[in-house]
Amino acid sequence: MVYVSVQLQMALPYDPNFRMAIQIGEIKIDRDLEHDSSVSAAIVAVDLISSTRLAHKLDSAYTEYSAQYLVDNALPKRKNRQGGTDLKLTVKDCLEFALKKGIPKAEDWPHLGSVLKPPSSYKPALVSMKGDVIEAKTTNEAWHLSKDQPVAAKLHVFSPQIDLVGEGVYCGPSGEDSGYVGLRDCIIVQEDKIMGKAIATVKVW
Repeated sequence: MVYVSVQLQMALPYDPNFRMAIQIGEIKIDRDLEHDSSVSAAIVAVDLISSTRLAHKLDSAYTEYSAQYLVDNALPKRKNRQGGTDLKLTVKDCLEFALKKGIPKAEDWPHLGSVLKPPSSYKPALVSMKGDVIEAKTTNEAWHLSKDQPVAAKLHVFSPQIDLVGEGVYCGPSGEDSGYVGLRDCIIVQEDKIMGKAIATVKVW
């Protein structure tokens, strides 16, 4: 079983050859202070685990695994560029932890966002995982891998375009009023071709 993580320039690339350059001073930054990237990464990771295990018939039905368990336990100790401690999880962190240590079902651990922690003596039943974490290098490689299972990605989010897309195609910034919100974890669930252009359907957290 293979878990896949890929970072795309655009997770919904209207033009697959599109490349986006951001220069300091030329784009407005609209930070979403309520967004928790660690929670987002954990949600994406357990969705990938559940979907992949179902696709490979390791679970007879879609089984929810605990994102909160990953938030509580999977954070690696590493230094950031400033020499401080990096306190944010990534999807890759979560998947590698689950593969190495196992993960409980959602019903066997406090719900996501819970401030209550089980006593240290509590040891939940852990479901063992097998597989590898693969990081695709190109969009085409991600498309190929997504034919067999969902693929995680990073989406560059701009406001207000992300809120106004509706049933249309999100193509990123489209004018001077665009504000860069940041990267968001997502899962590619489908790829289509429209007038020769690669269009991905994604779930975003």
